[in-house]
Amino acid sequence: AAPTDTRAPAVVAALHRKSPALFYLYAPFLREAPFRHRAPDTLDSDWSSILRAAGGRPVAFTEVSYSSAAENGSSPAKQAEFVRRMRRFLATSERSRLLFARYVPWRDPEPNPAASRDLRGVFLANRGLQRFDGSPKPAWKELSYKLQVKSFKAQGARK
Repeated sequence: AAPTDTRAPAVVAALHRKSPALFYLYAPFLREAPFRHRAPDTLDSDWSSILRAAGGRPVAFTEVSYSSAAENGSSPAKQAEFVRRMRRFLATSERSRLLFARYVPWRDPEPNPAASRDLRGVFLANRGLQRFDGSPKPAWKELSYKLQVKSFKAQGARK
């Protein structure tokens, strides 16, 4: 789906015209296959389009998610690539234009067989950066390694 797909485009357009800042939930799905992901590299073009369309107003992504489940057209490696691209886009964007992006959730919920009967349930159950037991997925390792390096560099700069 396009980055600003909605069931109520007129309502969204009216709100966007009046809003001093724009807020989005973001999970890149195929228009023709709800809850099946597009490739991780679509983040770059989607977010660039959103920032251009904002007309100079700041943008924030209050919730960003990408499943690691094959049923959603993904994998742990694709989820890690998505997180890598999100982090890179944030690092290279102007802070006055892209305020923040919050990845949700950190950990997968407790397995629930009833929830895994449809693609929405599979998506919600597999978008965490850690498995239910707390073991890290590749996406967690990607994000936490980069944060550790950044933190280490910042500590060294203060000395």
